[in-house]
Amino acid sequence: MKFYNREAKEIRYKGLDQNDNAEISSRVINEEINYKDFEENFEINGELLKVDKKLGHGYFGNVSEGKLQMEAERDVSLAVAVKTAKDDNKEKYEEKKELLLKEILVMCAIAKQKHANVLAIIGAVTVDPAAVSIVMEIAHTDLQTYLEHHKGFTNRFVPVDRNDATSDEENRKTNTYRKEEYVVNNDLNTLDTFELVLFAYQIANGMKHLASIPCVHRDLKLRNVLITKNKTIRIGDFGLARKHKDRNYYTETKGIIPIHAAPETKENYKFTEKSDVWSFGLCLYDLFTLGTKKLSELSESAEDFSTKHKRLTEPQHCRSDLFEFIELCWEFNPVHRPNFITAVYIFKCELGRFSDHTFNEIEAKLKLELEEQKKLEDWVPKKKLYD
Repeated sequence: MKFYNREAKEIRYKGLDQNDNAEISSRVINEEINYKDFEENFEINGELLKVDKKLGHGYFGNVSEGKLQMEAERDVSLAVAVKTAKDDNKEKYEEKKELLLKEILVMCAIAKQKHANVLAIIGAVTVDPAAVSIVMEIAHTDLQTYLEHHKGFTNRFVPVDRNDATSDEENRKTNTYRKEEYVVNNDLNTLDTFELVLFAYQIANGMKHLASIPCVHRDLKLRNVLITKNKTIRIGDFGLARKHKDRNYYTETKGIIPIHAAPETKENYKFTEKSDVWSFGLCLYDLFTLGTKKLSELSESAEDFSTKHKRLTEPQHCRSDLFEFIELCWEFNPVHRPNFITAVYIFKCELGRFSDHTFNEIEAKLKLELEEQKKLEDWVPKKKLYD
């Protein structure tokens, strides 16, 4: 089944347009909203939070492992991730603290509609200006690190026929997967072609949810995609994410624009679902090369990359027509890029190439993950969101 119209440079699907009925509370959409609107629902007593070892750091601050105590039962605790603003320079610290507060706001805004493939916020500490922090569910690691350190990979492509062997046989692959019953497992020690496609599906699924809010992530890359101990994907790091009124675009008058961002974001500061799709294409290429290329971390302009990508070789663990879809994500004109509804459909079909029944198992697992996310609300006593 061929999904792509290379001549028209676009994907034509009936019934795959963005869902215009997707809503979020008008109070969240209101541009004047601030954290006070969420305080009673998300503010955590800092005395209940213990910050332990640092897990990582970035431009905006540090992420550490921590323990959150249950207010009613202090001997019961939950492992959490804690993000804090850090900088020795007072002026820069204030700037990063403001960015952290914006990130808290975005995460609170999307908390009304939790999603198994989006990292969930548990709460935040904001009353102490010197210790502003976001408390989130904890993941195993980021997807880039997971791929870099994983040892052993099982190729699920049908072997090349010996009768068709050529001198470069080692670099050749068929365009067909082994058709068998695949088991969706939680074992972080295993990795194969099926799971790469499953990861891609979940990234698309999480981004589709954000686009429906509407919310633009603006910094999608494998280091900002997390993998849990149950081997489920979560879109994370909302430091540059913004909610917006206009379903078509969010405009940034000034601020930080990642080097790997889509070309139109540098020209007119417009961030859209389609600019996130550009970054999604970079993620996919990195994913199907097992994290070895790191396209989303290259320090080159989008214009240079737009020319260069035409010379990129097809990833070893990616089918040819799926690579065509990845290339569509890099169309210079955002109108010609697919949306995330289309991306979800593409990877759902791709999963069907492995097994006829596995997808139901995947959806059942994601449903259970969502139920576990909802239980996190019990750790911060609060009133109902949006009466």
